[in-house]
Amino acid sequence: MKKTFFLIFMIFSSLSWGLTFKDGKQTDENRINKNIDSSNILFKINAGLSDNDTTINIPGKTELPKHVHSIYQDFIKDINYSLLEVVTNDTRFGNTSLKFKLGKKCIGDRDDCERTEKSYSRVEFKQVDEDYSKNPDNVWTSFSFKIANDPNKWSKEQVIFQQWQTQESIFNSMFQSKIQKNEGFLFVNSTSEGHQIFKNINTDCAGGADGRGSKYCVKRKKEFLLVDWEELKNKEWIDVVHNINFNTDPDKGYYKVWVNGKLILDEVGKTHWDTYPELNSRDNRWSYKFGLYTPGIGSVHELLLDEIQVSRSCKRLKLERLNYTCNDLTSQTTSKSEPYNDFREYENYATLDEYDSSKYTSLKSKEKFIDGAYKLKWYWVEYDDSQNITRNALLGSDEVFIKNGDLTFKKFSPLIYQIDKPNREAIKFVIKDDLILIEGRLDLDSNRDTKPVFAVGSLKRNENGNYYAEGIWASSKDKSESIGFLFEPLD
Repeated sequence: MKKTFFLIFMIFSSLSWGLTFKDGKQTDENRINKNIDSSNILFKINAGLSDNDTTINIPGKTELPKHVHSIYQDFIKDINYSLLEVVTNDTRFGNTSLKFKLGKKCIGDRDDCERTEKSYSRVEFKQVDEDYSKNPDNVWTSFSFKIANDPNKWSKEQVIFQQWQTQESIFNSMFQSKIQKNEGFLFVNSTSEGHQIFKNINTDCAGGADGRGSKYCVKRKKEFLLVDWEELKNKEWIDVVHNINFNTDPDKGYYKVWVNGKLILDEVGKTHWDTYPELNSRDNRWSYKFGLYTPGIGSVHELLLDEIQVSRSCKRLKLERLNYTCNDLTSQTTSKSEPYNDFREYENYATLDEYDSSKYTSLKSKEKFIDGAYKLKWYWVEYDDSQNITRNALLGSDEVFIKNGDLTFKKFSPLIYQIDKPNREAIKFVIKDDLILIEGRLDLDSNRDTKPVFAVGSLKRNENGNYYAEGIWASSKDKSESIGFLFEPLD
């Protein structure tokens, strides 16, 4: 009897050496690793994980889009790290998690890396079965994430790691989850006020990856701060649950966000893009992506993702694995949240061909513009939320000559806050509809991150005999910033 007991003990002990105990489960670490081909998991359905793995639970499974496989394989030859790894030593639940790594150089669709302003780098998985999505639709999703490397080494550029888009590439994302260094984890909604629609393509509101622009520009983008940067720097797992009711009706659409089991955000409003007559309604359905997407090239960003789930009901998310219950989540209420950032970049932007002159009736004048030489003075003007001027700074001046509505630069001077000479020189100056109209892409203390500016002025000179035009450069909930153009006669 003693020998038999000893033999059984020895067998059991030897077996246990190959087992890992986690979350109440025993797993064969060697068997797990054998099922994962780490050399090309980027190109495999669900990163090569088995159907029994809990890391990804998305109907129809997920993949790196097949049309970029050859592009990524070429990029990978030139880098010395894995864009995606299956991790077994740091998980939120179960045996594995995914570690995305991005940023040392531009990696992604060629159009991402060849944009005129900023190159965007990406490695993202998307749903294989696009027929799962609908419009309208009520969808639940959950995921857990944590920063994996030194947060101080992250760039100051946004790092998007979850996107709700449509399959219509000319539209921007409807919702995003992103990390902004020194700010934190933000949830972004762009659908609340729909699109500003232009007659022609606007390169400043590009939808999709091609960077060629769109005529459908987001009117308003709201960013809600859910977890501040100091907490993210602790590098602890953070659990997130979303419930989005996709609907173009502002009375029926809503989105809710829980963080670590607490309801943080509960907003009602338009949650899906309209389908315009010239577009295919089948393409205007939600599409889910996860991974990394950032213009922060030169810095390495590492992010762990686990328990990534999509379903049409809370109960199918299997949140009990994370010690949450749907009854507890859905019973919570929260007060209305004010956006941390509130952008209305294109609301006031137009083009010389498309602007609405009826908005500027008070500025119209039948007076004639006096041709001649002018000092063009550049101003940076800020307004608070009550439209009181809080800044009116003279940046510097150039010399121009205007004749028959044509403006020519004669002399450039350095400006206090840089507006690049080529951008100044490229402005369009027009006398039209009894107004002074100016259109350009101008960078205002923004590291050459140019923005569209459309300025309007009166043909009636002020008390000093000068002409003045002004246009919004950027706006948020607390303030707006404008660029002022003052034309002072040199004669």
